[in-house]
Amino acid sequence: MGNLIRQVMVLKENFAEKEARLQEQSQQIAHLNAALAEQEANIINLMNTRSWRITAPMRMFFDRLAGARERAGLLRDRLAFRLTRSGNTNSSGNGYRLNPLDYIGENPEKDAGDWQAYLANPAAGKRFAVYASSQGNYFFGEIRDLITAGLREAGLEAESRSEQDGFDPLADWQIVVAPHEFFYLGKGPALWQQHPENLILVNTEQSSTKWFSLAYRCFPETKAIWDINFQTAGLIRRKGWPCAYLPLGYVDNFAPFREIEILPENYATCYLAPEIAQQPFLRQPFGERPIDVIFIGGHTGRRERFFASAAPVLAKYHSYLRLMDNTAPVIPGKNVDLDTATVVGLEQRAKILLNIHRGAEQYFEWHRIVMHGIWQKTLVISEPGNPAPPFHPGVDYVAAPLEEI
Repeated sequence: MGNLIRQVMVLKENFAEKEARLQEQSQQIAHLNAALAEQEANIINLMNTRSWRITAPMRMFFDRLAGARERAGLLRDRLAFRLTRSGNTNSSGNGYRLNPLDYIGENPEKDAGDWQAYLANPAAGKRFAVYASSQGNYFFGEIRDLITAGLREAGLEAESRSEQDGFDPLADWQIVVAPHEFFYLGKGPALWQQHPENLILVNTEQSSTKWFSLAYRCFPETKAIWDINFQTAGLIRRKGWPCAYLPLGYVDNFAPFREIEILPENYATCYLAPEIAQQPFLRQPFGERPIDVIFIGGHTGRRERFFASAAPVLAKYHSYLRLMDNTAPVIPGKNVDLDTATVVGLEQRAKILLNIHRGAEQYFEWHRIVMHGIWQKTLVISEPGNPAPPFHPGVDYVAAPLEEI
């Protein structure tokens, strides 16, 4: 009995010692998180300085130079792969070591030949499954479906899926859009525990946000990362992760962005006059569009202050402004009356689409500027953003400081 008591006492001492170590490590993690937050704040402040803005074109040049060096390395990798015909294989026996985006760069004529080489390569995976969370923001489904449509247009087999479908065991590549939602909502954590090796993550988040931090935790377990922001893609590469810039492009006859001839009837449209809601304007002369200014986006303090100060000016025009609660994912029919058809239809009736950054980071909001602005033939007026090739301010859209907008 005495030996048993002594063993229990030893175990208690060991437990107390380990608990103290755990508490010490937790404090160290808290200090590191605080230091990281301070550094992120310093970076944001730096990005707002005059010197940072002046040197932005130089950084774009050096990023392009680094990209050229990376592409040179990719050429060597492709040659080595074709010579050895070795590498990881999936359950169907096809290699998935080749990243499809390695075959797409900035020279359309050369890229067409490279892409045909990818399609002709028996070791290149041809079947893609593209995922977005059904419990996440609905607009990530737009990005998922656009990637699926683009892959199909390129001659590949692709299917849009959600976490409800699980991972496709026959897919050569599993592409997850917005991993900060997909692996954290609903069945996402369980899928993360059994995620396949042939995984590509599509990051959609600004590096200064908590959502980027969630996505970043998944990077070590992926074969490749695609980022829709040019500068963030470079940042991720410099951190040592295999990341490629994915500029979401145009796909002909993309159903979600079709011409919306009649707006859906819901709370977001019920106050519009019939002559606005019940006829199309996408192909009409620009001056006939009935909405002068439109902005639809998440509510932040910065945006609220801007629109409050701009109210006297905007009141002179037919404006459609919507700041949505973004404390939870925006899901049509659950916590918001908007959906893709409603938003696209409104934008096709607007002359000007405003793009106001959510915070101090000068992030190029590709989804709003390109997919919901330029694609819908509106004039985009935006705050200055980081480089987003192939688009340029003053050519494809208007860029101006917030105080001048």
